[in-house]
Amino acid sequence: SFVLIALLEAGEDTASKPIREGLFCLNADTDDSDAYALAVKSYASALAKSPEAPALIQKLIALSTVSTSNIHWELPKSQGSSVELETSGYAVLALLTQDPVEHFGTATAVVQSMNGKRNGRGGFISTQD
Repeated sequence: SFVLIALLEAGEDTASKPIREGLFCLNADTDDSDAYALAVKSYASALAKSPEAPALIQKLIALSTVSTSNIHWELPKSQGSSVELETSGYAVLALLTQDPVEHFGTATAVVQSMNGKRNGRGGFISTQD
Protein backbone atom coordinates (compact mmCIF):
# COMPACT_ATOMS: atom_id res chain seq x y z
CA SER A 1 0.00 0.00 0.00
CA PHE A 2 2.72 2.48 0.95
CA VAL A 3 4.62 2.04 -2.33
CA LEU A 4 1.41 2.45 -4.30
CA ILE A 5 0.57 5.61 -2.34
CA ALA A 6 4.06 7.02 -2.91
CA LEU A 7 3.86 6.38 -6.66
CA LEU A 8 0.42 7.93 -6.95
CA GLU A 9 1.26 10.96 -4.82
CA ALA A 10 4.35 11.47 -7.01
CA GLY A 11 2.11 11.69 -10.08
CA GLU A 12 2.21 8.18 -11.53
CA ASP A 13 -0.66 7.63 -13.97
CA THR A 14 -3.44 5.50 -12.46
CA ALA A 15 -3.53 3.43 -15.67
CA SER A 16 0.20 2.63 -15.63
CA LYS A 17 1.48 -0.93 -15.29
CA PRO A 18 3.06 -0.40 -11.83
CA ILE A 19 -0.23 0.95 -10.48
CA ARG A 20 -2.30 -1.82 -12.05
CA GLU A 21 0.05 -4.45 -10.64
CA GLY A 22 0.09 -2.75 -7.25
CA LEU A 23 -3.71 -2.81 -7.16
CA PHE A 24 -3.65 -6.47 -8.15
CA CYS A 25 -1.48 -7.20 -5.10
CA LEU A 26 -3.72 -5.11 -2.83
CA ASN A 27 -6.84 -6.85 -4.04
CA ALA A 28 -5.26 -10.28 -3.59
CA ASP A 29 -5.08 -9.61 0.16
CA THR A 30 -8.61 -10.34 1.33
CA ASP A 31 -7.99 -10.14 5.11
CA ASP A 32 -9.68 -6.86 5.94
CA SER A 33 -9.90 -7.39 9.71
CA ASP A 34 -7.01 -5.05 10.65
CA ALA A 35 -8.37 -1.49 10.69
CA TYR A 36 -4.94 0.13 10.23
CA ALA A 37 -4.03 -2.00 7.20
CA LEU A 38 -7.52 -1.49 5.77
CA ALA A 39 -7.29 2.30 6.19
CA VAL A 40 -3.99 2.43 4.31
CA LYS A 41 -5.31 0.02 1.66
CA SER A 42 -8.48 2.13 1.29
CA TYR A 43 -6.46 5.30 0.78
CA ALA A 44 -4.23 3.63 -1.82
CA SER A 45 -7.29 2.28 -3.65
CA ALA A 46 -9.02 5.66 -3.56
CA LEU A 47 -5.92 7.41 -4.92
CA ALA A 48 -5.74 4.88 -7.73
CA LYS A 49 -9.42 5.44 -8.49
CA SER A 50 -9.99 1.71 -8.04
CA PRO A 51 -13.57 0.47 -8.35
CA GLU A 52 -12.93 -1.50 -5.14
CA ALA A 53 -12.33 1.69 -3.10
CA PRO A 54 -15.97 2.30 -2.07
CA ALA A 55 -16.36 -1.26 -0.76
CA LEU A 56 -13.08 -1.05 1.15
CA ILE A 57 -14.17 2.22 2.74
CA GLN A 58 -17.48 0.67 3.77
CA LYS A 59 -15.59 -2.23 5.41
CA LEU A 60 -13.37 0.30 7.19
CA ILE A 61 -16.37 2.22 8.50
CA ALA A 62 -17.93 -1.07 9.64
CA LEU A 63 -14.85 -1.67 11.83
CA SER A 64 -15.19 1.74 13.49
CA THR A 65 -16.76 2.74 16.77
CA VAL A 66 -19.43 5.39 16.30
CA SER A 67 -20.60 7.67 19.10
CA THR A 68 -22.93 10.64 18.98
CA SER A 69 -20.50 13.05 17.33
CA ASN A 70 -17.39 11.12 16.37
CA ILE A 71 -16.01 8.02 14.72
CA HIS A 72 -12.81 6.24 15.72
CA TRP A 73 -11.12 2.86 15.59
CA GLU A 74 -10.27 0.89 18.70
CA LEU A 75 -7.17 -1.20 18.09
CA PRO A 76 -5.47 -3.78 20.31
CA LYS A 77 -3.54 -2.17 23.18
CA SER A 78 -0.32 -3.67 21.76
CA GLN A 79 -0.61 -1.30 18.77
CA GLY A 80 -0.99 1.77 20.96
CA SER A 81 -2.99 4.96 20.68
CA SER A 82 -0.61 6.46 18.12
CA VAL A 83 -1.64 3.77 15.62
CA GLU A 84 -5.30 4.54 16.33
CA LEU A 85 -4.59 8.17 15.44
CA GLU A 86 -2.72 7.18 12.29
CA THR A 87 -5.58 4.84 11.30
CA SER A 88 -7.99 7.77 11.64
CA GLY A 89 -5.72 9.96 9.51
CA TYR A 90 -5.58 7.42 6.70
CA ALA A 91 -9.33 6.93 6.97
CA VAL A 92 -9.92 10.67 6.47
CA LEU A 93 -7.59 10.66 3.47
CA ALA A 94 -9.41 7.66 1.98
CA LEU A 95 -12.86 9.15 2.58
CA LEU A 96 -12.07 12.56 1.11
CA THR A 97 -10.08 11.14 -1.81
CA GLN A 98 -12.76 8.66 -2.81
CA ASP A 99 -15.75 11.05 -2.67
CA PRO A 100 -15.38 14.28 -0.67
CA VAL A 101 -19.05 15.24 -1.02
CA GLU A 102 -20.50 11.86 -0.05
CA HIS A 103 -18.08 11.29 2.82
CA PHE A 104 -17.78 14.82 4.21
CA GLY A 105 -19.94 14.11 7.27
CA THR A 106 -18.12 10.90 8.10
CA ALA A 107 -14.71 12.51 7.65
CA THR A 108 -15.76 15.40 9.89
CA ALA A 109 -16.79 12.95 12.63
CA VAL A 110 -13.39 11.21 12.38
CA VAL A 111 -11.56 14.55 12.59
CA GLN A 112 -13.62 15.50 15.67
CA SER A 113 -12.49 12.28 17.30
CA MET A 114 -8.87 12.99 16.36
CA ASN A 115 -9.15 16.50 17.77
CA GLY A 116 -10.18 15.00 21.11
CA LYS A 117 -6.87 13.13 21.28
CA ARG A 118 -4.70 16.25 21.29
CA ASN A 119 -2.34 16.68 24.20
CA GLY A 120 -2.10 19.70 26.50
CA ARG A 121 0.20 21.51 24.08
CA GLY A 122 -2.15 21.09 21.14
CA GLY A 123 -0.14 18.34 19.45
CA PHE A 124 -0.69 14.63 19.15
CA ILE A 125 1.09 11.56 20.40
CA SER A 126 3.92 10.57 18.10
CA THR A 127 3.19 7.84 15.58
CA GLN A 128 6.92 7.24 15.31
CA ASP A 129 7.32 5.64 18.77
